[in-house]
Amino acid sequence: MIVPLGERYQQVFHLFEKRGGELKETKLLPTLFVPMTGRSEQQREVRPDPRHPALVNGGFETSTLEEGKADSWHYQRRSELVSENAPEGSQYLRFHNDDPGRGAHILQGLAIDGRSIGSVVISLKMKLTDIRPGVEEYERPGLSIHYFDARRLPLGVAQIGPWVTETPDWTQVRNQLTVPRGCQEAILQVGLNGATGTLCLDDLKLQPQPRN
Repeated sequence: MIVPLGERYQQVFHLFEKRGGELKETKLLPTLFVPMTGRSEQQREVRPDPRHPALVNGGFETSTLEEGKADSWHYQRRSELVSENAPEGSQYLRFHNDDPGRGAHILQGLAIDGRSIGSVVISLKMKLTDIRPGVEEYERPGLSIHYFDARRLPLGVAQIGPWVTETPDWTQVRNQLTVPRGCQEAILQVGLNGATGTLCLDDLKLQPQPRN
C-alpha cells in the first residue's frame, strides 16, 4: 500500500508492506499531492501559513529520500545535486539536457494569501552554459510562479526570465513578482524548461512583501 504523508505541500509517498507478519514502512519520493478536504484537512496538525509563505530546502542541502535528489522538491527532471564549489552551503542543484523539448525542472507548492501578500521577492544564484532553445521558442530557462485561487482555478503566471545569456560564473538574480489578490496557492517551477544546456542553481529564496 502506498500512502502520501506529511505537511500539505511537503508530502512524501510511503510504501507499507507486510513482511513476516509485520508492517514495514519505506519512504519513497516527494509528491505534489492534491490537498485533503473536510475533516481530514481540519484535523491536520501542521498547517501551511499563507501569510508567511517560504520555500523549503531552497539551498538544496537536504537529501534523505533519493541519492542526488533534493528533498521537498517535486517532479525533479534531469537534475542532480553537486557537492563541489557550491556558492552557498555544501551543495547545489544542476540541470543538464541534451534533447530539445525534454523537461528539466523542479516544482514546489506553497500557500500564499493574496489579500495580505502583494508581491514576493525571488532571489537565487545561478550559472548557465551551452544554452539553446528547445523545440518551441518559449522553451527557455527561467523561473515561473503559477497562481491559483481557493478553488484551485488558475489566476495567471509570473515569470523571471527567460535566461538567454550564458553566465559561466555564479550570478545573483533578484526579482519582485506581483501576487494576484485572489491567490491562495502557488506552484513555483524553475529549470531549463525544454532548452538544452546546463543550468546550476543555489540559495533559492522567496520573501513575501505585504500588500499596501
